[in-house]
Amino acid sequence: ATVIATIVLYSILHYQKTIEELGRKRLRDRWPGVYISIKKFIRSFAQGIELLRSSQHLFGSLFYSLLSWTLHMMAIYCLFRAFNFETSFIEASVIMIINTIVLMIPLTPGNAGTFEFAVSTSLLAFGIGRTDAVMFALALHVVDILPIFTMGLWYLHYEKFSVRKFSKEHEDDIIFKRISEEGSFVEEETT
Repeated sequence: ATVIATIVLYSILHYQKTIEELGRKRLRDRWPGVYISIKKFIRSFAQGIELLRSSQHLFGSLFYSLLSWTLHMMAIYCLFRAFNFETSFIEASVIMIINTIVLMIPLTPGNAGTFEFAVSTSLLAFGIGRTDAVMFALALHVVDILPIFTMGLWYLHYEKFSVRKFSKEHEDDIIFKRISEEGSFVEEETT
């Protein structure tokens, strides 16, 4: 899955205009919502990669990525100690890598279930019992999600943001019109 995702993302990066033109020809009239979603994803991905071409952004991203991975490994290692597992920092690194790979493919909201399965199965390879492995995976998932959830709630409150307001703005952003005579799709973006 990682190899396929890498090939698809590489293709998007190098053949962006061709893919957008193909989508416009094949999808715009038939499935306008799919067309708009794909177009937004392609442009957002290309824009994000374009930022990394600058050495300032590249080194900053690299620094924060390494810091994040190190802190995540430390959290896993501390959780190992809390569960009284006889494991090393290297095993925490392995769990972090497996955790990262599993999170790349979101199958369920918050990766509920798939995350626990991947982490508990990999802990079995280190000789940890199934029950302890599942409990550790649940605890790790809470440790991973709780700060993000808490910060999200805080920012929603801080920015005085409401889901109702967001839904209304999203509906107003893109207006779809079908011209009955031509049967073609016209896309307008409001500013």
